[in-house]
Amino acid sequence: IVSIVADDTTQCNVNGKVGTTSALLSVTPVRKFNGRKSTRVVATDLKSGSEIECEVFVDLIARIEIMTSTRRVNVGEKESLDVQAYDSINNVFTSLQGLEFGWTWPSNNILAEISYSEACMVASKQRQQMERLGLESDSRPVEGLNPGQVNVTVTVKDPAHQISTTVEFSVVRPLD
Repeated sequence: IVSIVADDTTQCNVNGKVGTTSALLSVTPVRKFNGRKSTRVVATDLKSGSEIECEVFVDLIARIEIMTSTRRVNVGEKESLDVQAYDSINNVFTSLQGLEFGWTWPSNNILAEISYSEACMVASKQRQQMERLGLESDSRPVEGLNPGQVNVTVTVKDPAHQISTTVEFSVVRPLD
């Protein structure tokens, strides 16, 4: 059902058992399907032999929202626009990493898209790689350029999820 990829892996050999260590895992569906599916993921500590497990659910996206700390940003300040997705019974997806999105708004010199490094925002390796490839992810750093209102739209680019949403975003002058 899923593929598991570890970020920042380190090879290790403990008591003749070879493995990898990682603080972050990416879980990605390996095939298309209809409806909710689940699988169990087990991790084993090579030293103690103890195991931890979790159940991973994969489902179709029913709707998305654009999340921000506020629906406004000051001129010259940076903000992260982030997608939150829900299934058909309003469960929140814990991760959308690896899915491609399309972010659009009118070219009106109010809001500019910027890179993670320009925004001084931490991004996962997967999001950084997507940015290097010119692909847009579920997170979009932006900077306020000039006062005004702008409608920001995000669309899931996966053909199985023809879903988009739009929010009005304001750029204002900071108080002196």
